[in-house]
Amino acid sequence: MGREVELRFPLGGYDANWAYSNQPKSTTPSCLNVRAYSADAERARGGSRPGLKRAYDQQIGGGPTPVQWLGWLDYGFGDSAVYRDPFEYDDGILHQQDDWSGSDDEVKVKDGYVHLEGTLPLSDKAVSYASFAGDTWNDFALEADLQWTYGSAGSIRLWAGDTDDSPSAGARVTVSFTSTQIAPPGLGFQAALRIVLESGSNSAHHTRSYGPLFSIEGGRLRVEADKNAVRALWNDREVVSVPRADGTCDRAGFKMSLSNPVSEGWFPDAMVDFRIGRWALTAVTRPTAISRKLVAVAGRKVWAEASEGAMGASAEDTDQLADVALVSAAHCNGKLFLVDGAQPRYYDPLAAGDKVRNWTARRGRIVQTCKGAVNWRNRLVLFGSPEDPQNYHMTRQGDPWDFDYDRRDAASAVTGHLSDAGRIGDPITAMCPLSDDLLVIGSTRSVWVLHGDPMQGGYADRRSDQTGILSPNAWTTDPHGRLYFLGEEGLYVLPPGGRVENLTAARIPAISGYRGVAPGQSGASGQHYVTLAYDADRHGILIFLCPYASGAATHYFYDLRNDALFPESYPDVIGPVCSAYYNAASPACRKLLLGGRNGYLYEFDDGTKSDVVDGSTTVPISSHVWISPGRLAGSHGRDAVVTNVAAVLAAGSDEVSYAVYGADTVEGVLSAAAVAAGTWTAGSNPPDRTRVRGGAHGIKILNTTAGRRWALESAACEVVDGGPQR
Repeated sequence: MGREVELRFPLGGYDANWAYSNQPKSTTPSCLNVRAYSADAERARGGSRPGLKRAYDQQIGGGPTPVQWLGWLDYGFGDSAVYRDPFEYDDGILHQQDDWSGSDDEVKVKDGYVHLEGTLPLSDKAVSYASFAGDTWNDFALEADLQWTYGSAGSIRLWAGDTDDSPSAGARVTVSFTSTQIAPPGLGFQAALRIVLESGSNSAHHTRSYGPLFSIEGGRLRVEADKNAVRALWNDREVVSVPRADGTCDRAGFKMSLSNPVSEGWFPDAMVDFRIGRWALTAVTRPTAISRKLVAVAGRKVWAEASEGAMGASAEDTDQLADVALVSAAHCNGKLFLVDGAQPRYYDPLAAGDKVRNWTARRGRIVQTCKGAVNWRNRLVLFGSPEDPQNYHMTRQGDPWDFDYDRRDAASAVTGHLSDAGRIGDPITAMCPLSDDLLVIGSTRSVWVLHGDPMQGGYADRRSDQTGILSPNAWTTDPHGRLYFLGEEGLYVLPPGGRVENLTAARIPAISGYRGVAPGQSGASGQHYVTLAYDADRHGILIFLCPYASGAATHYFYDLRNDALFPESYPDVIGPVCSAYYNAASPACRKLLLGGRNGYLYEFDDGTKSDVVDGSTTVPISSHVWISPGRLAGSHGRDAVVTNVAAVLAAGSDEVSYAVYGADTVEGVLSAAAVAAGTWTAGSNPPDRTRVRGGAHGIKILNTTAGRRWALESAACEVVDGGPQR
């Protein structure tokens, strides 16, 4: 009478680090396309992996073009942007500066002020601000410092709206200063200040006169507009208000007029002057219905969901990104900001007309050659410039348009070499935001953690000098805040507050030596699209290692519940080349998405029993797993005979093949020919009449047929002593 040996599915996963005869318990020396949790019911009993299918019917990119980026953003919650001009540049004609447009050469900048220059009188000299890059907004605050000389006469008009020099859909305010010469025998001038505020057909004014012994030579003008009213403030005191003519604004500017109040000419024109300094506009977009949108880049263009579950049939506009293998992107304030190593751009889902535009700084300067971008503490962090690879550049907190590193307040923009944290010691390869307090910085051979904002005493400490992070997409996090990344020697984990630990060196040494395709540059043969993603539905980390050039690849699923790794393979046309977990509003669309080599987006589906490349092409999920390869005789020098192999498959399982192997050694089992084979079907399968003799044995479960999904509930065999080993 023999003894029963239970054949357990190796829930501990694949382990290729040990001698075959010392295979760790609950692991296997060989498996493919299987997972510990079965696809039919997500129970820890083992079975084939879920199949891949198209998540969206649309092929983005205009053809079989790899997806260059994949992610999502929320938008519609309002935004504010500040356009400032302190006129701190070389003296000259104002409209020849980058930010301004117009045709009046007599509007000039001198010593940080705008003024008029020419033969008096000068009437209606206007310029418009041109750096909005197509932005639109609802509400605003427009302000400027105004100055004039005591003996001047003239006006300064400022506006913000949908038309130049118009109060429609916004506001226009005119500040006039009038000087009247006092008749002899008196001396000097008598002055009056008049402020006229207009919004649509609504208007009101404020007037104040000044006697001959008093003069006012300027002040601070501020115009505030919301949905209901427009208010004008002079030196921080409200002087006039009118009902708002509501509408969308897209432009701003000013107009100046100037004359000499003395008709006889005894008062020199050179002493007559009106000036504007420190002009600023705060443009506010009102909140609308909050929406969430899936966005992808393919064929060098931006594509987005037309409605939840359906990608748009065409790109958002014709603006093309650089011809690179991957791009990098990060969201901020309802917009998506993209860098490709050439020209930074941004995508605005609510914009009228072109939705993809050049991203230009409104203060400071963007380093255009950066190839990576993340959002941390509501700052956009750029990195990866070939000219300064160890440096990073952060926008002002909450303002992705401000790169002015000269301001030193707590929220101002900052660059690494100007902060206390300093540059990183090696070229930066990845930025990984873990929390508002922690930003992990990966480099070519080290890992650093930035604690706290660099403008608020933040500092960096090194967590490893033995590995770096391969590329900007080679990391992900789990719900506990642990960072997983692929480094030079395999898969690593960095717990919050902990040290870097290699998870695969003692299990799968082969997960090492990869070279990642980096955003902002062309890929090359021998490189891989290295992507890590957390699958919230299956509680595991996907490690995608897709060759840049077509070819077979081995990917891995790291089962967090069992601390187990399982190798997987997918059709080459799928790849994948990038991925993202789309936390959609509706549960039906909430899933891990894979960006395909062919321009389709894919998902894992528990009910799909083959990999569905497109509507008509399916590829079998070739799966196998070795169970209990080892010496069943209990001691060296003796044989055992395996008989009566039985199994129970899950109730909804399709049939699956099995084979029984015997050999003198455990290593020999994995290369031997099968001695017995059969098929198991759903439910209970009675013992067969197998009789396999050997010093070591193994059971292999396998499937190569399309349309089959299997799950193993239990299996066992009977073992009898076979005497001395022959």
